[in-house]
Amino acid sequence: FKTTRQNAVKVISSQARLHTLSTIELRHAFHSWSGKRQEKLEAAEIKLHVERAFIDKNVSREALKHFLGYNSDFPENLFNELLSLLPLIKSTETFLSIGGDDRLTISCETKMNKYLSSTIPRANSPTVRRGSCTCSTITLEDYKLADAARKALLDGLLAKTVINNEVVYIEFDAANQEVIGRLKRVLDIQESQDHELVLFPSGSDAEFLPLVCALVRSQSLSKGTSPAAKVFNFVVAAGEVGSGTPNASWGRHFSNLAPRGDLQTVGGVLEGLDGTCVELIQLKPRDANGSVAFAEETLVERVREVLTRSSGSDGEAVGVAVVHVVCGSKTGLVYPSAAVTARLQSEWGPRVLLVADCCQLRCRLSAVRTAYADQGMLCLLTASKFFAAPPFCGAVVLPRELALELEGHLAAGGGAVPCGLARYITRFEVPHTMPQLRRFLQCGGGQKDFEEWLNVGLHLRWQVGLRGLEEYHKLPAPLVEQFTRCWVARLQRLVARYGSPWMQVLQEEPCDLGEGSEKMPGGVCSIVSFCVFVPAEADGQEWPRLRQLGFDDMKELHRLLAVPLVNRAVMLGQPVKLSDSNGLTVLRIALGADMVVEALGAFGNARKFAAAMDKMDSDDMIVIASITRFARNWGRPRQFASALPPSLEMKLARLDAELGPPLTGAFCEPLTPEVVSEVLRQHFSPWEETAGTTFDRILPALHTVPEVCVLYDLDALAASVASLKSAFAVLGADCLHCFAIKSCPLAFVLHSMVRAGFGLEAASLNEVKQALRCGCAPHKVVFDSPCKSRADIDFALRAGVHINANTVAEVDKIRAALALLPEPSSSTVGLRVNPLVGPGDIAALSTATSTSKFGVPFLSDSASSSSVQAILGVFEEHAFLTSIMCHVGSQGMSLEAMAEGARRVLWLADLVDHRCGPEKRIRTVDIGGGLAVNYKDNRITPSFAEYAQTLQRVCGEDSLKSAVSGRQLITEFGKALVAKSGAVATRVEDVLEQEQRRTAICHAGADLLLRTAYCPTQFPLRVALLDRQTLSSKPSDPAGKDRDGQVCFVGPLCFSGDVITADWDRSGQWAGVVPAAGDVCVVLDSGANTLSLFSRHCSRASPAVFAFRRVRRVHARGGEDLAYVLCCIREEETADEVLAFWG
Repeated sequence: FKTTRQNAVKVISSQARLHTLSTIELRHAFHSWSGKRQEKLEAAEIKLHVERAFIDKNVSREALKHFLGYNSDFPENLFNELLSLLPLIKSTETFLSIGGDDRLTISCETKMNKYLSSTIPRANSPTVRRGSCTCSTITLEDYKLADAARKALLDGLLAKTVINNEVVYIEFDAANQEVIGRLKRVLDIQESQDHELVLFPSGSDAEFLPLVCALVRSQSLSKGTSPAAKVFNFVVAAGEVGSGTPNASWGRHFSNLAPRGDLQTVGGVLEGLDGTCVELIQLKPRDANGSVAFAEETLVERVREVLTRSSGSDGEAVGVAVVHVVCGSKTGLVYPSAAVTARLQSEWGPRVLLVADCCQLRCRLSAVRTAYADQGMLCLLTASKFFAAPPFCGAVVLPRELALELEGHLAAGGGAVPCGLARYITRFEVPHTMPQLRRFLQCGGGQKDFEEWLNVGLHLRWQVGLRGLEEYHKLPAPLVEQFTRCWVARLQRLVARYGSPWMQVLQEEPCDLGEGSEKMPGGVCSIVSFCVFVPAEADGQEWPRLRQLGFDDMKELHRLLAVPLVNRAVMLGQPVKLSDSNGLTVLRIALGADMVVEALGAFGNARKFAAAMDKMDSDDMIVIASITRFARNWGRPRQFASALPPSLEMKLARLDAELGPPLTGAFCEPLTPEVVSEVLRQHFSPWEETAGTTFDRILPALHTVPEVCVLYDLDALAASVASLKSAFAVLGADCLHCFAIKSCPLAFVLHSMVRAGFGLEAASLNEVKQALRCGCAPHKVVFDSPCKSRADIDFALRAGVHINANTVAEVDKIRAALALLPEPSSSTVGLRVNPLVGPGDIAALSTATSTSKFGVPFLSDSASSSSVQAILGVFEEHAFLTSIMCHVGSQGMSLEAMAEGARRVLWLADLVDHRCGPEKRIRTVDIGGGLAVNYKDNRITPSFAEYAQTLQRVCGEDSLKSAVSGRQLITEFGKALVAKSGAVATRVEDVLEQEQRRTAICHAGADLLLRTAYCPTQFPLRVALLDRQTLSSKPSDPAGKDRDGQVCFVGPLCFSGDVITADWDRSGQWAGVVPAAGDVCVVLDSGANTLSLFSRHCSRASPAVFAFRRVRRVHARGGEDLAYVLCCIREEETADEVLAFWG
């Protein structure tokens, strides 16, 4: 017979997986169970009807017989036993989604509830769980635990000789009493302390019990003068507690579905309650701007006001005020202070009933008893927030005095307890030490034809929650405290480093009243709330704008993150609107007890603990990366340049999205130490900040300033680009400005120049390939190498780039290559000439001398000179030559020398046209680049505008306009565009004390700053020093002021010439400043010829390169701030890559 019983149970269980059925299947099931055909019911409604049919046992013998496939007579005893067992015969996932309100209902389409969590484990779509402040999707491990608990209940009953309703109730009651006992032990509530504990389906409906206690107290204080009661319920953190809290505190239904399965109306009064006897007063913890503004005095005054006018005179009821004490709101606020609650209790005694809302249960577990229950407060808690049990399961810790008062009231036949409470809890959720309340619930508060019900779903959810509570409770408290502080600090640094400027942590002190922080582990809030910024419409302002997402957009972002697409799903705390006036809204990343248990459970094993911490950091990074990915692309389709290689295309598109629009416009001064300091402080941590804690001794400090890195200010670069364009616009020429790749070959910098309309000048075949790789149109690539092989020329001609031949022999090679091409080349070809204007201050950088290797020399004193006639002959002989080019030098060349070289090549171009006419032969004149950089201070001198003015003066304004008319003018500036936009930041590793000298040994030197090391007087770079602890400009040291000794900054290479500056200029701001190990040395004006001249000496790895730009964040609270978007545009070289260079 037992086998038959078990088989029948299996058949019913297999058909009870309701949320896995389609709508049609559900309609069919409904028809099978109820005998009624209903084609119009929606899936959710059918599910509800089917579940209610099970709960209410509205199953006929014939329907059950048909359901089980019986052809013979159906045994009477089996039918009765199965009817008794029906409340326990459902799938685990179905149980987990019933026995609560409509927040538990699972959508047939998405398999998720309204909070985007699920009772079904996401086995095939991994989820990063950081939403424990709202609710959590069940894990496979927890699902197995719930399933085992369900099977244990059913197997225990199936082993009984006889099964009837009473046997089922006794078994289920015993299981729930065990849950109550275990929960009390976790909370350190001993039997001798006599606090009672009642289970509730959630924290919201747990609000009914404080209301009931207040109604009982009011009626008791009224001493029969009035049959009614009067309660004033103060919800002190309105908007930051459960969404159902206001209605439940008011004695109203907060959902259209009761845990028992009854349909009801939201806002409808709880059955048996006089709605007029409860008044709800909501106090918000924030001002209209969304800032924390605890109005404790307002609370005291309002309590005094309502209790004074309900003193029991004129036959009215004596009013009782229920005052909530929130221990961890949705954003972690603790409010009001213990001083205020003590003051209210002292002034009003039993007329004030205090309720501690610990539903997040992020407080110290011991605080539930010591800080609240022992002080006479009811305490509401849940295991479905911090402890990540399936949503939802709540409980109320009831001080013994209040439990006795409630029991006495019911024993005396008092009528203050509304019968509607029986829709939410049963006697099985109440301890045996409260027999009157159990009896009241058993009969439904006296309701006619009331039938008892079992909340198996709540029991299973608590089984899961208790395991997490018990494991957490076993952990050493000091370790938990330290871990909590560490995680919060690390997450905030991660958000600052990788989330900025798209994410901004809500910087508030959650526990800034009284001893509130003493209740929280580590004295911190384990919910990190943050705002999200997205690109705003362009408004012509100086910097691009970011707007802050409001509530509706945040809800959509929350949904997008929770839906697993390509990557992992990310579960965050639901958005919280902090202000109605400005729409300030935050999302939340929450620490969960499961994270603490997983990490600290491996604490004794350094390797496993480090792995657990690494996984936690990795998951936090997935969260931040997912949010920033959605934020930076909010409202923007991703665009790619199809000409780029796929991998580089994706990288550059990502950087474009993160770093914003092309290099255009706004004025910005060159990169300064102050800007470098702001960028480093916003995105990195000082290198010793996290040293000393247990966790940071095991793991390295997160995201400290690298030992060495290169920084590029894209706004300074944009200003430099704009200044060049505007300076040459006055010449009236058709200009193609080409950026000299050799000065900074970084792909993103070249790509940015191309986006700004520039061409690229290449000094080698690989630079040609890099230009094409970065999306430059072939006709805008100028190939200028003085040493081109036949293979180089063939590639360039096939690619269609512009070629400048360096010698007459090279012209012949180009002619031969053109003749062998299978089809005509689109390349244009020019001849480089040397106008012989003489050397500048630096001979090595002067290219217009009689001994220079660059170009065909000519004397411009006469058109009849042999050198000029020879050049004219070359153009006459080779009709494919349509361009002429010169470049007289770079650093150290005067503006007059550069302008004179341009004048001479323009004069020569006119001679070529005259000789090869009648049509204009020279269509392009390339005057090179070479503008010097001022390394002495932050001034840009000489400037592009000064050069353009010098060109007009030397050439003659009218002559210049005539010479460029009908021709394209090409420039090839490099260093002058990028030098002052870049800086090298390197850590001081050690300081060597020497007689009359301090030598700061850094991680960068001649490997990056090669010209400065070998030619210090010609390339003297400025050095700034940032303090290792603050990353701000280092203040002067009184001890250092009295010393006349030198300060020298040197690099890491093994030769004595590796010197950044031999005698640091410590005048002005740096007077008396002394370097120390850990400080950050900032080498300014180093944006050009750093990585492109990188030395392999000593096999040092080339550093990471970062680019940044400014954005204006417009805050919902009003006002703006300037933030920096920082991206790594080139990763640090690995050891394997360095070694691979050597074969």
